[in-house]
Amino acid sequence: MKKWSLLLAVLSMGTSPILDEEDSHTLQAKEEVVVQKIDPDEILGEKAVSEIRRSYESGDYDVFLQEIEERYLKADAAGEVELLGAIRPGLSPELRKWEALGQKIQEERQDELLALVESSEERNLFLQKVLSAASDMTQDEKEALYTLSRFQQMAPGTGANQEENLLIAIDLEYEYKALHLGLPNASLIEKRTKQCVLKMDKLKTMESVAAQFQNEELKQIIQTYAKGFDARLAQSWDMADLNGLANGRKKPVNAVEEKVASILLIYQDKLSDLTQQFIEEEKP
Repeated sequence: MKKWSLLLAVLSMGTSPILDEEDSHTLQAKEEVVVQKIDPDEILGEKAVSEIRRSYESGDYDVFLQEIEERYLKADAAGEVELLGAIRPGLSPELRKWEALGQKIQEERQDELLALVESSEERNLFLQKVLSAASDMTQDEKEALYTLSRFQQMAPGTGANQEENLLIAIDLEYEYKALHLGLPNASLIEKRTKQCVLKMDKLKTMESVAAQFQNEELKQIIQTYAKGFDARLAQSWDMADLNGLANGRKKPVNAVEEKVASILLIYQDKLSDLTQQFIEEEKP
């Protein structure tokens, strides 16, 4: 199943880390104000991510990140991280084809969402979220994201060179951390906030090692990826809110919300069908 979940992550250009409870009173005290300011259904992703970025850069999450780091180091010493890396499926020679098909489905979904916004005379918060979720990346950003998404599937040491192996190791490290955040009873907003923090910290680590790379092409890929990083987080934030309509977390309150939920469900099914096709073709 690991192989299929990774494919779906590539097709959907996103991930949904598993979360556990955080029990640090110091951490809660430092983060409480930040978290309470943000209601995921009542704030645009751009504003939410900007606020989280400001708190991250100010060191408000240092205790949280240190605790995650300590858990990771213990797990690494116990061989748990190695086991996680061992189940990575490796690259499928057909992945590029499937990624292109998935991207086409997403573009069709975005076009329908944009058409819905353009046909409405209103410009309320909900439609602003739809517009944000339907925004597109540049072609350079898409290529950078595709290149880096390959490392999510590769086992440690299987890169083309030492620099790729460093990025694979970083990806595995933060995959483990995302799977062990420690927040089972936390609110949705706290979970989402800390996911953003961890992603920001991963990017910072990637940029730090890439600064020393001799491979200028790989260095440029990371710079391109970083340039639109917060915008993609904001887009994911808003799309997560819209998906709440599709998965039943929130009930539509008007015809526009019902239409958005319908569009998202249709394209979720299309992505699911595409993943199933991949599974069937990749069976030994």
